[in-house]
Amino acid sequence: MGIDHRPDWFQDKVTSNEITTFSLENEDGGPFSINRTWCKINTEEGVLIGCYGDYIIHGDNGEIYPCKPEIFELTYEKV
Repeated sequence: MGIDHRPDWFQDKVTSNEITTFSLENEDGGPFSINRTWCKINTEEGVLIGCYGDYIIHGDNGEIYPCKPEIFELTYEKV
């Protein structure tokens, strides 16, 4: 299994069931077998889907939501 690059706050949200992660594996089961990953994020507006490659934003008030890379690059500054 590879290195986990998820921040602590993300794992805390997974533990509290605010985020549910999913993955589908290729049938060959090789070392890079995951071909699709995504997560469901429970928000006040309902359930949002974060796809592989999306940014997951943790707002100042604790809110979390996915953001497509092209929108992120136009709107936010990486920190």
